[in-house]
Amino acid sequence: MSEDQSVEAERRFAYLLLFLVPAMFTCNQVMARVAPGLVPPVALAFWRWVTTALLLLPFVGPVLWRERATVRAEAPRLFVLGVLGMALCGAPVYVAGHTTSVMNIGLIYAAAPIGIVALDRFAYGGVITARQVAGIGLSLLGVVYIVLRGDVTALAGFRFVVGDLWMVLATVAWALYSVWLKHWPTALAPAARLAVMAASGALALLPILLIESTTQPIALNATTIGVVLLVALVPGLGAFWGFSKTTAILGPARTALINYLPPVYNAFAAWLVIGERVEVFHLVGGALILPGVWLATRTE
Repeated sequence: MSEDQSVEAERRFAYLLLFLVPAMFTCNQVMARVAPGLVPPVALAFWRWVTTALLLLPFVGPVLWRERATVRAEAPRLFVLGVLGMALCGAPVYVAGHTTSVMNIGLIYAAAPIGIVALDRFAYGGVITARQVAGIGLSLLGVVYIVLRGDVTALAGFRFVVGDLWMVLATVAWALYSVWLKHWPTALAPAARLAVMAASGALALLPILLIESTTQPIALNATTIGVVLLVALVPGLGAFWGFSKTTAILGPARTALINYLPPVYNAFAAWLVIGERVEVFHLVGGALILPGVWLATRTE
């Protein structure tokens, strides 16, 4: 295989991940619906990333030891990425759900791709074409339509509450994580880098976990262990590795389109897993989002 063919094959794989990664992220939200209240929010985020790091350790441990000088040199940036991507994009979303609505969460988080594109453009000179702007706008319209359940008058009932501040924090953290993941160079392989970031995120969450455990201790049983293992393997290990790989190949602006697909996947996952109905507004929103993603990711 020639170098050009290898690059093209890698790009095709990245576009496949663009549609697979949101499905893996969706697993996290479906689990929250299936097993509410089983694991406190900070505990779920903490054990998700501890488990992810431990699962990766047998595979990347020798690499990390061999590259320990590189790990030390990159440690400050890896810690910042771990705090942003694992700690601040995990626990705050779970906490926000206690005081804010699904509509507010969806609308605030839908701003993440816009923030990613803007930050990449103005901080790093990233190129954004008129076609990409149109695609992002069309996808955003589809997300808003689904969040509002097809009723645009529902915007009149939008109220800003404390939980929304947690969502704003998570959204800003995700935008920074997405852009810096691409623009902070690394000599580590994606899996090794993910292991260090996962451990960093867990370390940042540890003091908050100790405080939470005094009022919300986690019950250790087969169900809670299963929940933690699932969120560690699928939306943890799988989704974040895929997101890192896609960002490295396609760049943060195109990879940001991942954030627009979960509402579509959520509807069908909820239908398959817990029997929730797929409504007309899901189909209309999906009919806007998917062409928007296609427009925004075209290169020719």
